[in-house]
Amino acid sequence: MQEATKKSFNEIKDLYNFVSEKCSHIANIISSQQRYANLKETIRVKTDLKEVTSDCYSMISDNINKRGINFIISDFETPLIMAEKVGLSQVILNILVNAIESIDQKLKYTVAQNEKIEVCFEENADNVLMHIKDTGMGADHETLKNLFNFGFSTKKRSSGFGLHNCSNFMAKNGGEIQITSEGKFKGALVSLSFEKAS
Repeated sequence: MQEATKKSFNEIKDLYNFVSEKCSHIANIISSQQRYANLKETIRVKTDLKEVTSDCYSMISDNINKRGINFIISDFETPLIMAEKVGLSQVILNILVNAIESIDQKLKYTVAQNEKIEVCFEENADNVLMHIKDTGMGADHETLKNLFNFGFSTKKRSSGFGLHNCSNFMAKNGGEIQITSEGKFKGALVSLSFEKAS
């Protein structure tokens, strides 16, 4: 009887810890979203690119973790950039979601092997660069040429607006976006260039 009581207590304790952890995670997601809820989308402000990236990861970390995808972000301290924060968060979220979906698509044909999404940063005299690399489906040369075209998509259920909007946002904010891949099943690299804040 005492053993059964102890087992029940441990089960309740484990459940409590699980619920507590999930509540804390939800609170972090809400906190991340609220930081962008009242921002004026059309105003370019000094922005911490790494902080925005971390917030975006918090919003979709469950989707990444439940797939066993390893998310790696470099500890490079980025200089501030000039950007519209709401639009910037939408661009980064779009790229991260695309990376997840690309890995999902690849795994329909292959066995999972250390699937990951890596984010790193660098800077030059005028710009801050951000690179997001995934181990997903990848793309051939013809597909890469069309990725930013309005309405183009490699997915059946997609509007084809996502990357087109990303490209427009980057141009509007004085930056650039490029996507490269070594071919199908070889992942992709998204490179973003942002203007440094003066």
